[in-house]
Amino acid sequence: MTKHVPRLVGASPAVVQHETLDSTQHNNTTTTTTTQHQIASQEMETPSLADPDSLPHVLPYCNILPTPPSTEAACAAPLFQQPTTFSSTDLATISAKLEVVNISEHPNTLLQPDTLPQPGHRPVPYSGDVPAAVSKQFLAVSTDLSERFFNHRLLDVIYELFYEPERGPRESKQLKRLLQDIEDRYLAIVKDLTHAWEKEKTNLTHAWEKEKSAWEKEKTDLETQLKLQNINAQHDKDLHQAEKETLEIRCQSAEKRTLDIEQSFTRYRAASNQDKLNPRGGSVSRAQCWERGSFSLRAQPTLRKSNELSSDEVGSLQKTFQHLLSDPKTPEKECYGPIQDAVSIFVPNIKCHITAKNFYLAGEAPDISICLMRSITAHSHLCYGIIEVKRPEEVLDTASHLGQVKDYILSLLKAQTSRNRFWGILTNVKENILIEIRRNKTPGNLPHKIIKYAPMEWAAVMNYLRDATSIVDLCPPPLHFAKELGDVENIISGSEKWALGEFAIPHEVKKKMVVKCSKSSPPNAYHKLELKILRHLAACNKLNSAPPSIVKLVWDPAIRAGDDCYEISDEDSDPPLPRIQFGIAPAGRRFELAAFRTPAQFQNAIDTLLDGLNWLHNTAQVIHRDIRPANVIIDWQTKQAVIIDFDCAYQLQDGNQGDAQKVQLTTYGGGLICLPTEVLNLALEELKRGKKRVLNDIWYEPQAVHDLVAFVLFVLATLFPVQFNQFPAHKLQDSESGEEIQGLLDLHSNLAASSIWGVIWRGALQGDMEELRRIGHLGWWPTLGTAVTKPNAHPGSIKSTVSFDI
Repeated sequence: MTKHVPRLVGASPAVVQHETLDSTQHNNTTTTTTTQHQIASQEMETPSLADPDSLPHVLPYCNILPTPPSTEAACAAPLFQQPTTFSSTDLATISAKLEVVNISEHPNTLLQPDTLPQPGHRPVPYSGDVPAAVSKQFLAVSTDLSERFFNHRLLDVIYELFYEPERGPRESKQLKRLLQDIEDRYLAIVKDLTHAWEKEKTNLTHAWEKEKSAWEKEKTDLETQLKLQNINAQHDKDLHQAEKETLEIRCQSAEKRTLDIEQSFTRYRAASNQDKLNPRGGSVSRAQCWERGSFSLRAQPTLRKSNELSSDEVGSLQKTFQHLLSDPKTPEKECYGPIQDAVSIFVPNIKCHITAKNFYLAGEAPDISICLMRSITAHSHLCYGIIEVKRPEEVLDTASHLGQVKDYILSLLKAQTSRNRFWGILTNVKENILIEIRRNKTPGNLPHKIIKYAPMEWAAVMNYLRDATSIVDLCPPPLHFAKELGDVENIISGSEKWALGEFAIPHEVKKKMVVKCSKSSPPNAYHKLELKILRHLAACNKLNSAPPSIVKLVWDPAIRAGDDCYEISDEDSDPPLPRIQFGIAPAGRRFELAAFRTPAQFQNAIDTLLDGLNWLHNTAQVIHRDIRPANVIIDWQTKQAVIIDFDCAYQLQDGNQGDAQKVQLTTYGGGLICLPTEVLNLALEELKRGKKRVLNDIWYEPQAVHDLVAFVLFVLATLFPVQFNQFPAHKLQDSESGEEIQGLLDLHSNLAASSIWGVIWRGALQGDMEELRRIGHLGWWPTLGTAVTKPNAHPGSIKSTVSFDI
């Protein structure tokens, strides 16, 4: 039996009005005997039909109605075991639909007016159980939808609403029709709800599609914008790369033009200096020079039998040149390679370089150069001799050709001062002419002696080359650099104390260093002093980083044996001799005004050098004592100015700073143009007293301002090199007279009295770095053939300044 559920007060009147149906009209087939049910308390107020809002309503039970299934199998399932909960929107919609079903406004044809209760009728609430027969009948005859619609609780309510104790249950037929009407209205509500849901779903779908379309459009726009940005970024990157490559090409072209100009200038300067070595002078041709000169003619040079070629070697040598001799018009350039290969094969322990475009020999470029084994490129200090090549059809024995070879040999004679015999070979592949020039050591005779030999075969030439590369008088000076350095890339000349070579830094092949090797063995005190100072600077650099204008010690093999060790053994000497060797970086070129393209670059170099001097004086406690153009270079890569050569530097001892500064006295050993004023005055007094050669014997106290004063002279010599070189004291020698010393003192006085340079000179004496930085603004600036003056100087004052007549 289905348990009775009490009536709910406050429900819609749409269902309650069905109580007015005639309770006497019953279906004969559905007549059921009811049991006596307990009547509810009479004190419980029953709702009145006059008050429709107080009638019970079945809406509170609608929230247990499930969604209609789509198949008959689902309809047969017990659908009311897990009621479905409607949302608040669905309940509001159902309530509105049910409230429309008002019998007074929309009369139902199933309900007759005469069956409606009279006003004031109060049905008695049914408080018992629904009879089993009624429950079975109503639930059985209903359709599938009614099975889903009516559960036991809803049936209890419906039965209660249409039960009247006086008349008994209503006719089953009328009740069945009423329930069918309720079912139809429910279906209409479900249909309306379904339609509303479909419409809402369609609207939501359209809105979603619209939003999706907008999102996809926005996404497409963003992707297009991103692609456009990437294209622009790539374009900018390509443009930047193109500009970079263009700039590099322009820089390379500019460097090549600069190199060509420098080579042309070198050739011009070499040609202008040939008067000292070549009697023909600048206006005499090579042919005239050869014809006017004297030479000896000999048949064959003396050759060692131990160096003769075997028969197999002679046959192989002839095959090498056979294809060149087959065509008399073979170009000269095609002969370089076979000759180079032959010399490299048959002459051991040498390097054969093709140098037809390498103007390394005082501006001249012989076709083939035979050099030391450790040479990477040809160099005048490394060259044994040269071979000048002509076409097979050309006649060799002409004054022009012979004069050309003579010029090459004289350039070698000038470069290698310690060598006595020099040679060169003139060849057209068919025949070879050997020319020797020997240094004449006999006083009063010609400086050199020229010997011309009769034409030679290639086998005799190779025999001579084997002899020439093993006889000391015919060899260039040996390299004393450590063998662990490998091949030398360049030989730097100009130092009387050191042999200078350019090498790759060990374990850093792309970086270059300059190796300094003492020429004397055993080394002198200044050799050891420079290495000691450089080690001290390296230690100070670890504590307080040095500016880029201070040279770095990058290779120090002697320190492996201990901190107090400075010498290593020379492997090229027999027996090995002690020498001092170390490597410094960077490698660079001479400091000169032509190296700077703009005044700003020159001013930056001046500031960098002053920063270096400030670090030396205050951090490293070192006084350089030799600041002059020869001891300042420009880094090839960074274009920075760098201070080098510390072989006469002075290191202040610990505890020498403070109010009671104690500095050990020392003598001067640097460039004499950098002598302090007080030393010059003392030297002049000593000369007046009759003493001789006193400059290196005067003891004095080195000070930092001495470097600053020398720095002013260094800038003066850089800005006005021609005028400064004309000054008689710029190459001051320690002579017996005081004329040059007095001239240097006059220069100091003139600079101090100058309206322009005087301020800077006094700033140097006072150690005013900021005043010294203004020195870069003085002077004419040569830029693209124009002259530019700075505000602090004018042409007249500059001219008078550099003439040292202020």
